[in-house]
Amino acid sequence: GATDTYAWGVNKLGEIAGEWDVEVNGEFTESGFLYSNGTFTNIAVPGAADTIAYAINSAGSVVGTYLDTSGNTHGFLLQNGTYTTIDYPGGNSENALTGINDNGVISGAYGAGVVYQHAFIYQKGQFTLADVPFGPPAEVEPGQVSSVGTTRPTPLPDRVGAKHRTCSGPWWRR
Repeated sequence: GATDTYAWGVNKLGEIAGEWDVEVNGEFTESGFLYSNGTFTNIAVPGAADTIAYAINSAGSVVGTYLDTSGNTHGFLLQNGTYTTIDYPGGNSENALTGINDNGVISGAYGAGVVYQHAFIYQKGQFTLADVPFGPPAEVEPGQVSSVGTTRPTPLPDRVGAKHRTCSGPWWRR
């Protein structure tokens, strides 16, 4: 069974996007899931080492992050049974999609190393940076995006395969 289970996102229909982890000899394997109408469905990006599902909208579109075999993370959108990688252009080695609203607007973050340093909004094929206008780049976690474009924090791991923590602080408002 699972060592840990996290329900990261819930839509208006009560469907849940999340992750379940299995620990073997101190190493975690992470898999995403969709819980709908009493049934768990595994979410695993083909060829990925780990997958985490962070959010789901009312149309059933799921976003999250996956770890490739080179150790880089990528954002993904699962829509109508098809996985699409969505990474910020030139977004270095770490990307995650953390929220999706019912209009299909997606929030995410990218960076280098083990932290996400820049937040972004992805809408209709276009990226908009969502960094705070003060201070140097720091670790950011944009969280879920509402139907009016505001975001709220979402707990994120430092990267896929790392320990989890809860984030706090001010968040960008569109």
